Amino acid sequence: MPAPPYCAIMPAPDRLLIHNGQVVTAEGLITPGYVAIENGVIAGFGSTSDIDDIEWEHQYDAQWNWVLPGLIDLHLQGGFGKSFFDADEGVVQTVSQNLPSHGVTGFLATTAFLHNDVTPIAHLRDAIAAYDQPGAEALGIHVEGPFLNAECRGGFSPEHIHEPDSSLFEEILEAAGDRLRMMTLAPEKVVEAGFIRKLIDRGIVAAMGHTAASAEIAGEAVILGMHYATHLYNAMAPFHHREPGPIGVALTRPEVVAELILDGVHVHPDAIKLAVACKGMTGIAACTDGTPLLGQTDGTYERWGHTLTVKDGTARKEDGTLVGTTKPLVKHLEYLSSVTGVPVEEAITAFSATPAKVLGLNDRKGLIQTGYDADIAVISAGFEPIATWCRGVQTFGTEA
Repeated sequence: MPAPPYCAIMPAPDRLLIHNGQVVTAEGLITPGYVAIENGVIAGFGSTSDIDDIEWEHQYDAQWNWVLPGLIDLHLQGGFGKSFFDADEGVVQTVSQNLPSHGVTGFLATTAFLHNDVTPIAHLRDAIAAYDQPGAEALGIHVEGPFLNAECRGGFSPEHIHEPDSSLFEEILEAAGDRLRMMTLAPEKVVEAGFIRKLIDRGIVAAMGHTAASAEIAGEAVILGMHYATHLYNAMAPFHHREPGPIGVALTRPEVVAELILDGVHVHPDAIKLAVACKGMTGIAACTDGTPLLGQTDGTYERWGHTLTVKDGTARKEDGTLVGTTKPLVKHLEYLSSVTGVPVEEAITAFSATPAKVLGLNDRKGLIQTGYDADIAVISAGFEPIATWCRGVQTFGTEA
């Protein structure tokens, strides 16, 4: 599949006016509205009728389409034929340059400890540190595992699951270095090991996932600071009224943000509605859990020693196990809004402001707000990306 159009305009104009759009700002929906960009930062926003566009040499007419804060994906294993797991050559560049075609302006590169080797994690760390070209911003690394529950391994092979090991834990942290932003662990495996507090004390998000923890154990993990639930419902012990487990804890603890794959396959619509009722948009972070097959067409692919089949936007192993979606994150926004009735201007929070807050970046990302990074996506009524700016540089769409 050919790569989507990549149009990094170099150099970017110092000043740009995006106008005549349905602009979703920090203060609400403005129609028709504008966003003013100066030197890669949002300089202002408001009603189109309140600005003198004659003063702006560079303008982009949004033509009444949605003007949204750029989407942020906290769980992305790769895409467009490249894998973060294997630290494929050029993976950061490929993903960074192609994600804007999905309306995405920031992401966590998700990897794992495979083949008893931390070298790919270290290579990914170095690749992120070295990459400085326009595109979706690599906001850090999310290490998924390896201290997970084998009964809830999902797409992981049994040999990739390890019992708690302090030396291995420290080795992984050292390999990821200061780029590590999140680590997914099974609470029942690590509560006693002290790993949760070690992550929190280093400013790293501790996430519960691939877990069969009891509600008691999951609750203990929350008290210790585990305030994120990786792909809620998936690879978790099911909810039961006498043992609600990690799902019940994630839904009822206000401090926990629930990550959801909203592709219409991974989670039933009623389960999505339940999560929305319990958490609201500020308690949900949408993600793709995308693999190298994200952005690929339907077909059969060989990856990680498995034959993976992509059909209708979903990837599965030979036994039918789901291994992530291939649908662009913007299509998850469409699905969430359609099945819950939450308006786009509210639903976008789960795709931008909430993920930014999870990473502690809510002082500069996730909102169309004065002084924030100019990460902006223009999206059609049919939820097709039209143009995307990453830190003020247009990286997708027709040139302004």
